[in-house]
Amino acid sequence: MATPERDVTAIYGELLIPLVGEQNQRRFMNRLDLSLAGRFEDFSDFGDTFNPKIGAFWVVGQNLAFRASYSKSFRAPVLNNLFFPAQAVTLPAPPQFFTGLSPAPDTNDAGQVIYLYTAGGNPRLEEETADVWSAGFELTPSMIDGFSLTGTYFNIAYENRIETINPFEIIQVADFAELIQSPADTTAVANVFSRAESGEIILFNLANADADDVNVLGAAGNQNLASRDVDGIDLTANYELDTDAGRIGTFLNATYLFSFDTQLTELSDTVDQLDVLYRPVDFRLRSGLSWTLEQYRAFLAVNHTGSYQNLGSSAEIDAWTTFDLTLSYTTDASSSEGFLPGIQLSFNIRNLFDEAPPFVETIDGLNFDTSNADPFGRQISISLRKTF
Repeated sequence: MATPERDVTAIYGELLIPLVGEQNQRRFMNRLDLSLAGRFEDFSDFGDTFNPKIGAFWVVGQNLAFRASYSKSFRAPVLNNLFFPAQAVTLPAPPQFFTGLSPAPDTNDAGQVIYLYTAGGNPRLEEETADVWSAGFELTPSMIDGFSLTGTYFNIAYENRIETINPFEIIQVADFAELIQSPADTTAVANVFSRAESGEIILFNLANADADDVNVLGAAGNQNLASRDVDGIDLTANYELDTDAGRIGTFLNATYLFSFDTQLTELSDTVDQLDVLYRPVDFRLRSGLSWTLEQYRAFLAVNHTGSYQNLGSSAEIDAWTTFDLTLSYTTDASSSEGFLPGIQLSFNIRNLFDEAPPFVETIDGLNFDTSNADPFGRQISISLRKTF
């Protein structure tokens, strides 16, 4: 097989126009900037595209500023999306996992459903485009020294969104019915097994099944979605205070999603996929506390993911909260005395209290949401960094 390749030529330009500044500022308008940008790209396999961006930055006074922007984006599939080796997997599974299928799938004599799905590269992928809007503020109140607060609303409207479809999601959500055959078409199944025999596709036959044994056939892997609209807000707060005991700092980063609307094809309904298994959770937060005294620093952070629903049921998946700890010592880089100046030694613990991810029964047997949690538990590392 020929090695896939792509040639890309790109030109980018940006212009900043200061409309109001020190010479002509007025009440409630200390500064007003307009920015214009554009990027032209020419792909050997996807043609050419021009994507503009326009933004504005308005400083109301010394402590408050507003910003807004609009842009268009273009993303061609990466070569792995197109040409990664095709795969197929057979799995035996209880029928209760197939909540998105109606009527219920057939079972074999052992009461199990033999599920065959294909995944991997998709040479039929098209380019992804998006319209991106954002607006926000930056607040640094003079009455609270060391405090800052920023907020941003964002709205992203994708077309032909490139996404790797989860093979277990498509059998548990009715909206993915176009990617499922139940009962499986015998000719389509035989074609998958024939391609495996010829080496065109890699088959992981975990069910030790023949083509005649397959009950359900699914098309997972890389796909273009007709559209996806996402909107939400980001909030970031920081506060630092000098004390006799050292410098104390706190921060908070929070994201709240209002919607995650997806249309699989132009003929399918638009559905909100927010707060379900394998999809984004509406609320995420990371907050922390730091302490710095001369060369010593300690940092404790908390990570929180809100609760959400299991696919195809009313069962709730619990919220997940973990803590991270970092302790570090840094020698003086400007000093010519002492042992190895400019060295930072750090001791890091991720998931300090070894909090397990929320349990959810899944068809793959991992029993946790691989998109919103990880199973690794407490991780300890030591790092050494030298500044020259």
